[in-house]
Amino acid sequence: MLLYILYISRLFTLKKGQNLIDRVIKRKPFEFYDIFLYSFIILLVLALFLFCLPAKNQAKGFLIYCDNQLVFSYDYSKGEYTVLDGYENKIKVDENNCKITIYFDSENDYNEISFDSKAQAVWVSESTCSNTKECVRIPKIKGESGSIYCAPHKLKIVAKSSKNNNTLVSGA
Repeated sequence: MLLYILYISRLFTLKKGQNLIDRVIKRKPFEFYDIFLYSFIILLVLALFLFCLPAKNQAKGFLIYCDNQLVFSYDYSKGEYTVLDGYENKIKVDENNCKITIYFDSENDYNEISFDSKAQAVWVSESTCSNTKECVRIPKIKGESGSIYCAPHKLKIVAKSSKNNNTLVSGA
């Protein structure tokens, strides 16, 4: 920066008999100091841009709540799941097809939840909750944010992260 200031001051220092306009016209469009300054500004902007980008956090797994009670937990890295006591008969896990089926009042009343451990994503693939089946249309949960809520079944799926590690999520 100091070099550029010296360069500018040299540019506007005129010798006897010189005209400032003629000197600027005869000057090259980009001299060394110009390129140096522009390069420095571009590098500074790129460094600030990269520094300010938010870090993409990966989810550890996902949690499933029924009636605001944690009933299922899955860990992506370990490939392990936990079904809470009392729900073993209502939850069926098909690890080969990466599907979890949660039954409610009868065998015909269920939500089928699919997941992909490699992509760290979870979504509702099939449901008998209502005619509109809004929970099936909600996009996949990727990363450690987002949730899927099925109002008729009072089912909530949230990403498992260091912030909500096996804790109850309010508002479900």
